[in-house]
Order: sequence, then structure tokens, then C-alpha cells
Amino acid sequence: SVIEPPENCSLNYERLADSCIRISTIALTWGEAEEKCKAEGGHLISITSSQTQSALMDLIKLKIANNEKTFLPPYADEIENYWTGGTVRSLNDWRWISTLKNFSEFSLWKSSKKGFGCSSPDLCLETQALKISGDVFNWVAEEKTRKLPYICESSCRVGYIWQKRSKKCVKIQRMTMKTQSEASLFCEKDRGKLISVNSCLQLKNLIGDLEYF
Repeated sequence: SVIEPPENCSLNYERLADSCIRISTIALTWGEAEEKCKAEGGHLISITSSQTQSALMDLIKLKIANNEKTFLPPYADEIENYWTGGTVRSLNDWRWISTLKNFSEFSLWKSSKKGFGCSSPDLCLETQALKISGDVFNWVAEEKTRKLPYICESSCRVGYIWQKRSKKCVKIQRMTMKTQSEASLFCEKDRGKLISVNSCLQLKNLIGDLEYF
């Protein structure tokens, strides 16, 4: 089913706190899932606070309780485990793929043991990544080659939409501006800038994207 973009999240994405996410119940390897998220202008999700962890758990449980179509057979490969953006960059060095930040801000390892799921807590390898698992979505290390459902997080701020041809986060402001300076100031206040077009190909791609607005 298609999720209408609430509060200007991209198509099939939905609001989670200050982010836009997409939960897929189609099982992919960690690498395949990350490439899919990147193609949509994001990465596998980073969980950097207890609030994000709780909100994500509540959202998934609500979808299951409401028997959403994509969470039912034959559409769902499974609904108990999901890939996140946590990955081992080097021996025992866990990082979020989107920012390369470590897990110092927040973690929820199963049994409160960092590296749970590795062959030993001190032997987490680059072949492993982080899944959330079980009733409370504890953190568990898993081999990246295993196929699991996954969760994408858009790199676009809420209100901005990823344009796949332009490969930009774009916000269409329908308010009329009298001058370019006025429009530029408006964008700056929104922590953005007026879109730039530097080639005929970029213009063609932008026109193609704007056809859907």
C-alpha cells in the first residue's frame, strides 16, 4: 500500500519525531537495504535516543495490531527483526552509517551486553551490523548477509522531499515572493537555500521532478 506523505515526508515515508522513515517488511541483506535507502535519499535508521527507540517500537506494534497489509503474509517476510544503520566499521567499533557517530548517546543492547550477538563481546567484526529484535526491539548484532526487513530514514528534513532525478531535498514554497532576495531570505530562515541549476541536464531533471508536485 502507498502511504501518503504526511507533513511533507517523501512518498511512502512517514513522520517519526523529527525524521521521516519508511519501514519495509521485505527482507534484504544489510548492504542491499542500505543501498535501497540511499537511492531514496537516506540511510538505514540511526537510533540515538530512548525517545526514538520507543516511538519506533510503538509505531511498528501499532501497524501489526492494525493488521496493516504490508505486515501480513504474503507481503511480510517477517516482522520480528529489522535492520538499522548500526554497523561495525573496524573491530568492535560500532557506528551509525549516516553520521559515523558511535553509540555513546544511547544504546539498548539485549541483556545490557554491548555486542550481544557477536561471537564474543570483544569480537564484533566488519561483517556484522545492528538489528532490533523481539518484543522490546533490543539491539542484537547480526551477520550482514542475513536477509531481514529494514527501516530507512530520510536525509531530508521534515517538509523537504527527496527528488530522485535531481538527487536533492526540495521544498516547494507556494507563497508568492516579490523578489529573489526576498525568496532567498525566506529559504535562509528555513535553514535552506534557493535551488541552483548549473547545467541543462540538471534543469531537465528538476523539470521532471516538479511534474509530480
